Amino acid sequence: MVDDEEIVRRGFRRKIDWTRLDFEFLEPCENGEQAIEAMEALRPDVIMTDIAMPHVDGLGVAAYAAEHHPEIVIVILSGYDEFEYAQKAIKSNVFEYVLKPVTSRDLTGLLGRLKVRLDAIQRVREESQSLERRAEAGVSLRRTRTLLDLVSGPAGAITDTVFQEIFGFSPQGLAGAVVIARDDPAGRGERDVSTCLATAAAEVAGSTRRVLCFSPGEGREAALVLEQDPVSCDRLAFAIATRAVTADHPPSSASVPIVAIGLPCESWRGTARSFAEASAALSYRLVSPPGVVFRYGKRREDDPKTLDGIVEQRERTCRVTVAGESEEVAIQAAAFAALLKEAGISPQRVRHEIEALFAVVLDALGDLGISPSAVSQGLHLDTDLAVQSLCTAEEVQALLVRLASYAGSILDGRNLPAPEWKVRDFKDYVARHYGERALSVQTIAASLSISASYLSKLVKRHLDRSVVDYLIDYRMERAKELLSTSDLMAYEIAEATGYPDAQYFSTVFKRHIGITPTEFRAQRRGKTPPP
Repeated sequence: MVDDEEIVRRGFRRKIDWTRLDFEFLEPCENGEQAIEAMEALRPDVIMTDIAMPHVDGLGVAAYAAEHHPEIVIVILSGYDEFEYAQKAIKSNVFEYVLKPVTSRDLTGLLGRLKVRLDAIQRVREESQSLERRAEAGVSLRRTRTLLDLVSGPAGAITDTVFQEIFGFSPQGLAGAVVIARDDPAGRGERDVSTCLATAAAEVAGSTRRVLCFSPGEGREAALVLEQDPVSCDRLAFAIATRAVTADHPPSSASVPIVAIGLPCESWRGTARSFAEASAALSYRLVSPPGVVFRYGKRREDDPKTLDGIVEQRERTCRVTVAGESEEVAIQAAAFAALLKEAGISPQRVRHEIEALFAVVLDALGDLGISPSAVSQGLHLDTDLAVQSLCTAEEVQALLVRLASYAGSILDGRNLPAPEWKVRDFKDYVARHYGERALSVQTIAASLSISASYLSKLVKRHLDRSVVDYLIDYRMERAKELLSTSDLMAYEIAEATGYPDAQYFSTVFKRHIGITPTEFRAQRRGKTPPP
């Protein structure tokens, strides 16, 4: 409301129940200058203004609105019944020219007509916005479909001309690389990554059109980065990926996105390979925490030392899992992940090694009489599906700990008879290797594919002695046999029974048998031992 008379402004506020009529009566203005300032600050739907006012009159207000804010509806309230004023009002697109004095009934009727007009404008505006959104969605859908076709296989019908028509620039001669981001499944909550790459690209590359973001589905966002050469392409892709990982995330975010990059291609037509590599590189999360950019790599696949180290660590992890040592499993699983990370092998090989680990564990449990179906039933999950669904190092460790805990409960005798055949294997192994000086609990356990602690438990439970005591007893029995039936010298018998030091052999023999080897031989042969 614009009027230079206080009584008029006050009367308008009081005469009408504005809320009942679905209007809000804003703070009125005393002149045209105030009205123009309020117009810019508040953007009202309707301005009711007197004509004769100081500084800027009502027709000036109407003319300003017609030029700068044509969506605002103008009503002139004037005591001047002159055709000249009405003409000027019409030129300024004034909705009504109302003569004063104005009654409450007149105002109510006027507001009713205004509401009909405003509702019609709103419908037109909404329909227009809807059409624009549909048009934008159509363009966006075409862009997304084109990018999905491009990264899912050969470019085919996507020519340079078609590409330029859709994206507004020619891809001819450009190299390409793909960046993929996804939620961290190990986070304590879900975080939408649908715009993290687009935001990072805007911050790093500005308004460049050569970074094309799209959604390949499955909660992922992708960015196709195009540059003049592979080196520049890789550099820009890495900068965008790094920004997406290190950007400040909102307090409500429980995790940061996992971001991976495929190797750059010489031509934009080969970006399907880069997309596949970026997708595969997400598997590096199986052996590394988030917060870094995962690059597709393949460097030392055939290094024998690397492969042997992986196999050895896999066997160690398997042994402690099958033995039910939950605490040790977490340590060995972390060591296995660290070894795979350090090996620098491809992400496909990383996933293969993880799956091989669980296959070995399940096979070992099967050897103990625990079938895969029993494991699935005991853990209330499909083990094959659970292994295939593993995405993070934390999930790998957690599943191994669950398997160890279950195996431990079985081996403690709650659900399965004691595996006596393992004890027999232990006794057979000692019988074949007792003469080896390096024989130990660890080497015996490793040969039996079980942990040292589990072997100790079995031997103690079934033979009522420790592994070391059983080995010493066995060696002493063999020594007694050799002393009784052969002419070997004492030091030769010591070496034959795993004691390279003859003096130490004699000490151990006397401690366990009560007499020295020489005295034992003399007694068996009915002779008096030499002094």
